[in-house]
Amino acid sequence: MKLGFFLKRKVALIGFLFIGLLLAVALAAPLMARIPPQDLNPANKLSPPGGAHLFGTDNFGRDVFSRVVYGARTSLTGGSGVVLFSTVLGVLIGAVAGYFRRTEAWLMRLVDVMMAFPPLLLALVLVSILGRGMLNVIVAVGVTYLTRTVRVAYALTLKIREEPYIEAAVASGVRQFAIVTRHVIPNMLSPIIVQATFTFAFSLLDLAALDFLGLGIPPAVPSWGNMLSEGRMYLTRAPWLLIFPGAFIVMTVLSFNLAGDVLRDRLDPQLQRNIEGV
Repeated sequence: MKLGFFLKRKVALIGFLFIGLLLAVALAAPLMARIPPQDLNPANKLSPPGGAHLFGTDNFGRDVFSRVVYGARTSLTGGSGVVLFSTVLGVLIGAVAGYFRRTEAWLMRLVDVMMAFPPLLLALVLVSILGRGMLNVIVAVGVTYLTRTVRVAYALTLKIREEPYIEAAVASGVRQFAIVTRHVIPNMLSPIIVQATFTFAFSLLDLAALDFLGLGIPPAVPSWGNMLSEGRMYLTRAPWLLIFPGAFIVMTVLSFNLAGDVLRDRLDPQLQRNIEGV
């Protein structure tokens, strides 16, 4: 992508810069957080931001800045897991349903049934069945976004399978599974990448919601959702307990949405021609 494309959309450029900063913070969490996030100091509980505690302390005297930094690592790990789970399985299921028409009826009807449930409600049910923990939460939230990826991949497969190069591959005797893996799936990557950015953004909200409700990862693990859940009782006395993790959630979701918009505009050839023609 050309740099000039981003310079024309400065708000989106800010979003990409924030994502890069967040990744750097998550990777360098041990270096940036001088105070371990689990260190208790009851003598300094609910201290306001400033001094040795940049973001203040919580009701146990733990450093909020350290917990926000380590929470970035937890949130990005969870979001990445959801994207990987939903994208890989969603693309495979959608491509199989779209290309092998005998599987279409039962695969897509199963997806339709799953989409009938509100995503957060379905995630709550799955977490209740699977139990708490990072892996179980990733699977529960990933299943709710799996259906959206399946629908996108299915629609793209229906279009791609009618292309002349697919007919040429069939006429050449290429195996059907090889056609799906070598020709169909690679040609749908651009829209899938865009879908993945939106999945990442909204999965962060669901992960934080599950943590807030006490059904996500254990409270001892620093995460933005857990911080909001613990700090809600001190809203008037210590508002920084909600302001800082809440601000990071909002900024992260907004940044990934902006990134998705830019990637969609850039990777869609028809839309790009329209933009350049204006």
